[in-house]
Amino acid sequence: MTKNQTLAGNDVFDWCYSALEKGTYKAVGMVLAYSLIHGGPAPNFFSKQLYRMVSGQAAYGDCSVSDVSDMSVRQQLQQVIF
Repeated sequence: MTKNQTLAGNDVFDWCYSALEKGTYKAVGMVLAYSLIHGGPAPNFFSKQLYRMVSGQAAYGDCSVSDVSDMSVRQQLQQVIF
């Protein structure tokens, strides 16, 4: 996992489709689970939207362009959508 692929701005774990395809999210989840099982710290670096999606509080379609932390990607989405 590289910072550019899965971490946004202030070390916030954010949505990245290529990381999903490569299984990075699953690997990170396994590491986090292992840490928690052995008394390690709970994660506090998910983006708000990703946390809501992972915890079942939001569906995959319940996001907006403003949820995208990468400004260049956000601008491209805005050009396509609007």
